[in-house]
Amino acid sequence: MPVSGCADATARLEQRIGAIATFTDLRALIAASTFSERWKLDGAWAAGVLADALGDDWPGRFRSRSQPYLKFALAPHLLPQLASTVELAARLRQLNGSPGLTDVVRHMRTQLEPGVMGHASLQLEVASLEKKRSGSVALEVDQGPGHWKPDVMLSLAGSAVGVECLRLGVAAEIASHLATPGRPEKAVDGWRRIGAKIIVKAGQPAGAGGWLRCELDDGMFAGQPWFRSALSAMSLPDKAAVLAEGSRQAMQTTGGIHGVVLSSPPASGMQEQDEMCQLAAGCVALRRRLTAGRTRETFIIPSAHAATAETNAWTELYDHEPAFLAWVLPTVHPGHNKPSPTERPLGVPR
Repeated sequence: MPVSGCADATARLEQRIGAIATFTDLRALIAASTFSERWKLDGAWAAGVLADALGDDWPGRFRSRSQPYLKFALAPHLLPQLASTVELAARLRQLNGSPGLTDVVRHMRTQLEPGVMGHASLQLEVASLEKKRSGSVALEVDQGPGHWKPDVMLSLAGSAVGVECLRLGVAAEIASHLATPGRPEKAVDGWRRIGAKIIVKAGQPAGAGGWLRCELDDGMFAGQPWFRSALSAMSLPDKAAVLAEGSRQAMQTTGGIHGVVLSSPPASGMQEQDEMCQLAAGCVALRRRLTAGRTRETFIIPSAHAATAETNAWTELYDHEPAFLAWVLPTVHPGHNKPSPTERPLGVPR
């Protein structure tokens, strides 16, 4: 089923849950949802922050009913999507005043395309985790004419390391298969596509001693009965070995890049417990359970050019990710209440 099939599936979903024309609509739907009072309050606050940043009518202007729009539309109905919405708002508030944030928000507000929104969300994720780690961060760093403009700059003991962000979305034929239970079983190994993308995107950071941060929201980690990735049945160390080998082969063609950080998106389908493993040549693999029943697997793959401090910084960013929401909300959201004795605090995996 091609792109038109995906559009049909989205239209059916909108008929069931209703279209979202404004963030005011979203706020009202969250307030009327069946979630806990704390989630309702934080979700309504998040809708207001997004309206301020992107414009209240942004959902109605986002004509492509694709993943960025659907995450908001599903927020009143599915807790993982609500948590993602709250995280995005919290990141925007936490990063307020950081160099380069204005440029990122302007792109989100005016370039209403799935790729732009996905890239910006990943950029904000890395920047917000780095600000929590080091206390400061810069985005869209202009280093002068003819020089690479890193999406995010990490601070390491008085030096700076640039990061290029890349989010790989689901191809149309994979999206339609994922969205259609009952279709014939299909198994995929998407490494060739990812390796090619690394070679293309790593050119600029390679010339400046930077890193590539890539979120693989392209079916690489899918484990549905009717659609599964070749990685889905592997242990975390085996996944790390496969991804590290492929990444290093790709990096050999890109000069001086310092490394690649690959991850799954925060997903609700993984049931495994937290795990961390280290492979040869400094590769680190993490599985961490996040708020609202989500899990992320992250693979930090340094090249021979990377300092140990760089790998350690990336490990700290994603090792501590589960605590981010509980840490940031009290600092950016004045109405975020202290946990009641009968309710688990936000940020504690369920």
